[in-house]
Amino acid sequence: MKRYSERELIEALKKGSKQAFTELYAGYAPRIRAFALRWTKNEITADDVTQEVFIRIWNERGNIRQTNSINSLLFTIASHILINAFHKTINSPILEDYITQIDALPSTGSFDPLEYSNFLSHINNFIDRMPSTRAKVVRLSKLQGFSNKEIAELLSLKEQTVKNQLSIGIKELREFTKGLLGVLAAFSISSQFILYF
Repeated sequence: MKRYSERELIEALKKGSKQAFTELYAGYAPRIRAFALRWTKNEITADDVTQEVFIRIWNERGNIRQTNSINSLLFTIASHILINAFHKTINSPILEDYITQIDALPSTGSFDPLEYSNFLSHINNFIDRMPSTRAKVVRLSKLQGFSNKEIAELLSLKEQTVKNQLSIGIKELREFTKGLLGVLAAFSISSQFILYF
């Protein structure tokens, strides 16, 4: 069986080669699955994400613009699938912020980014410090997926009050998220500095 270079593999894939696709899958599927498992902590979801990545690659093979490496495209697709999956299940911008910002942190090998479950624990602690009504609204909306109308009914509030409290709460959460991940970035950079010298 022919073994492709990365450039040849991309060209063959764009032309519809099933052999190139099989080789691409064999080479990248375990890495995509590990990436998905890192965020979801669920093997079935990680398998689903992996399958979806390669279905999209095959369906859009004619539109691939990369010529030398397909690695970044595969992981970008995986990130988008993960973000969309979480938006569908919990309608949360929190995970999107986390994945986007944590992936931008420098990797040193000695730095282990804050796991999502630990990160979510920090988020929950932050929400606990919000005024009671705002905390309830944020939890119901962004962690449990209730609509503004449903929250208004559950908490006996006006829908406009829910919208206002949610808007303030999400703004505060995003600032907190950026600050928390900024601390991680600073820690990572200082760790590199110490290791280097």
